[in-house]
Amino acid sequence: MLSKQGWHIMHNADLLISQCLKARYFPRSNFLKASTGYCPSYTWRSILQARVDVIEKAGIWIVGDGRLINVWEDNWLPYQNGYMIWSPKPPNCDIMFVSDLIHHDIRCWNAPLINEIFLPFEAQQILQLPISFSQLQDEFVWGASRSSAFSVKSSYYFLKARRKEDGSHSSMQDNNHQV
Repeated sequence: MLSKQGWHIMHNADLLISQCLKARYFPRSNFLKASTGYCPSYTWRSILQARVDVIEKAGIWIVGDGRLINVWEDNWLPYQNGYMIWSPKPPNCDIMFVSDLIHHDIRCWNAPLINEIFLPFEAQQILQLPISFSQLQDEFVWGASRSSAFSVKSSYYFLKARRKEDGSHSSMQDNNHQV
């Protein structure tokens, strides 16, 4: 349920609770980049924990103009396990946001740059992503459901599947230690 509150704070800036929490805890930032802050309430700490455990793991960015999406830290590759870039950031690389990978004048990907920086399979995935011609703002959607709409039910199933994966992974490790 706390993940639902976090989702509402992020997507409904006009709500009173969203405005109060933003004013108190992230006045110059957004919900995804918010920190715990000084002397946080129990409610705020709980909502932030839900953000870390659920929203950040299952949410994914849809590329619009690319200005809000950090190439190296954010979930934005829909065909990738974990939605994140696996390629290591090259030394002396100035690329920070997805917008740095786009030719804005002709609204297409900078293919030579992408092929140079990323692993081949990631470069192929990036080049297949559609780019908005109307330069819409990037959108953070729920990646754990087909409709991209957040629900407590899909959040529950996401956590249940993650727990099952973590449990099977840890039991495999336990079996390896017994050999």
